[in-house]
Order: sequence, then C-alpha cells, then structure tokens
Amino acid sequence: MAQLTLALWRDAVRMICQDCQRKEATVHITTIDHRSNDRIERHFCPQCADAFRSADPMLRLAGEGMIDLRVMDVSPERTLLKVLVGTSDLGNWEVLTSRLRQLHVDPSVGTEFSIQRDDGWIEWLKGQRESPE
Repeated sequence: MAQLTLALWRDAVRMICQDCQRKEATVHITTIDHRSNDRIERHFCPQCADAFRSADPMLRLAGEGMIDLRVMDVSPERTLLKVLVGTSDLGNWEVLTSRLRQLHVDPSVGTEFSIQRDDGWIEWLKGQRESPE
C-alpha cells in the first residue's frame, strides 16, 4: 500500500505542459498584474515555453535585460542559483531564500525564473544591501 501511495503522490506532483499536454512542465512563467496583484501561472515544457514567449511581444520585450536563473539547492536561509544566461557573471549565486519569497519565486530545486539585470536588485538578493534601490 505504501508503494502505491508514493507512486500516486509522485504522479500528482509532476506537472504536464498545459500547451502540448505530453511533456513534463519544467518551465513555469508567472505574471503579476500590479494593479490587482493577481498572479497568473503557466506551466510549459521548454519547447512550448519558447513558443509562448516568442508569440507574446510583451514577454519578448521583458526578456531583454533579464537574467535567467535555476534553483540548484535550498536551505531555510540560503538558496544556490545557477546563472543560465543574461550576464557575463555565469556560475552560481548564493542568495537569501527569504528575499526570493518576497519576489514570489518558489525556491524549490529546479525552478527557473528571470530577474531584471540590475545591480541593486542582485546585491539585495545576495544580502549585500538592505533595499534594492
């Protein structure tokens, strides 16, 4: 019985791409309407995410000047991020987990997200500044 429960739990956690309905959703795009503070979450496989981004002119514009990151390891205090693209500072960054949560980023291993390429925000995430501005 425990094995069946575990298998069902694993299937429940695995997300399927909301577009093609075949591949695992590993790219999660969250947009926030700043007037209403409503969050819209979309879940795609990498191929469908690329198609979604290229079809939406606002997302294409938003992608310029952005740094793409992936969560590699998490503790209650610190999160290790791998820089995927968007800056010459490739490698890993260590940031404060609480600050990721303030940005509505799910600090779970494998989560990918983008931030604006802004030194003040990056230093704030890393705990080197009290405020991002």
